[in-house]
Amino acid sequence: MATDQPTTKGGNIILRRVSVPDQVDPGEPYEVDVKVSNGAWSIGPWDPDKCNNVPPGYKIRVVLTGPHGEELTKTACHTTTEIGTRDETYTFSVSAPEAGRAEVEAYVEMRGSGKRTDALEASTLVSDEQAAQPDPGSSDDGGGGNDFIPDPSGDSPVPDPTSGSIDTYVKGVGLLVGLIAVAWLADSGASIAGD
Repeated sequence: MATDQPTTKGGNIILRRVSVPDQVDPGEPYEVDVKVSNGAWSIGPWDPDKCNNVPPGYKIRVVLTGPHGEELTKTACHTTTEIGTRDETYTFSVSAPEAGRAEVEAYVEMRGSGKRTDALEASTLVSDEQAAQPDPGSSDDGGGGNDFIPDPSGDSPVPDPTSGSIDTYVKGVGLLVGLIAVAWLADSGASIAGD
């Protein structure tokens, strides 16, 4: 599995991205999302990083260095998948500095062997002033938007086929095939009865 993203465990554990908001308010908390993928479909029984869940997974520690130099960690048993990669997002809450840019860095470390990925960095702009509070007397009916234009924020109601949840798509395709078969049988039955 070739990738230019940081990896470990022979390329099976992939640090996909570190996501931060474009801009944050001084001293205010904000979230950092770290996306990690597991491309393994099996793990040897004596692998020091194996966790014994069903399905098996790798014992990982996601390490984030926050904008003030603080180190935050999340541990998990990141499970395998038979098709594609199993993608998980680990979310951290940090506080913005008072000015400048808020820089963070993350990497993934294997809890048994100590192997790790290289780090990925991300930064966000700290605004010069607090965000303006909305006027409680104003109303926004939400009009003027176009429901047919994709939302650039990524908050789309359309499922992401690369999210690793293949079961949803398999069930959907199965349902579609079943409905087509029922319609065909109903049409065939009507043709036979009408002849």
